[in-house]
Formats: sequence, structure tokens, C-alpha cells
Amino acid sequence: GLDDDAARGHGHKLVAVLRAWGYDREDVSAMLALALANASRRPELIKAMPRGERVMVLTIYVYLAHGYLQDIEIPLAIWHSELFLAYCTQAHLGAAARKLWLVGGFVVGVSSKR
Repeated sequence: GLDDDAARGHGHKLVAVLRAWGYDREDVSAMLALALANASRRPELIKAMPRGERVMVLTIYVYLAHGYLQDIEIPLAIWHSELFLAYCTQAHLGAAARKLWLVGGFVVGVSSKR
């Protein structure tokens, strides 16, 4: 699994990839907020995972959020080569993203009520 430094490094790389594709801070912040809002809907699922898996699943939530929020998406192959290559195959990544979208109940809006 990923230790704290590796998890932090993965987060920095995620933001760097998004910025390299031209997304500004506001775009990146919106993607991260929507991803975290969706992940927080299933805290028991996320908390039960080992750290390395949790980081990767949260990154998939960011992928889903970016696909919903942005007109021009970064292809899944780029996400895989930049962020998931050492973790899983591209086919596995695509299947995991579909599962989180469908089974995980990905929501495309965030309620202001809490």
C-alpha cells in the first residue's frame, strides 16, 4: 500500500496532471469537491479500505467528477498512464470507474444542506 508520503505524492501528481491539461484552480477545486462529496456518501466503504486503495478510489472519483464537469475530458488512457499504471490495468480502471458511477451512486450535484 501507499504510505503517507506516497499518498501525498499521488495527490500532487493528480493536481499536476489536471493543471497540465489546462484546468485552472477553480476547475480543479470543483472536481475535488464533487469527488469528495461523492466519496463521503459512503464513508463505511472508504474507511474500510487500505490507504493505497482508498487513494486510488478517490482518484477515480476525481476522474468521474472531471468527466461530468468539464467540456473537454482527459482520456481514460492518460489517467491510466499517468496515475494508475503501477496499480492496475486500463481495463480494470475502466471497470472500477463504471462500478463507482453505477453502484456507488455517483451524484452530480452537492446539496447545501448538511
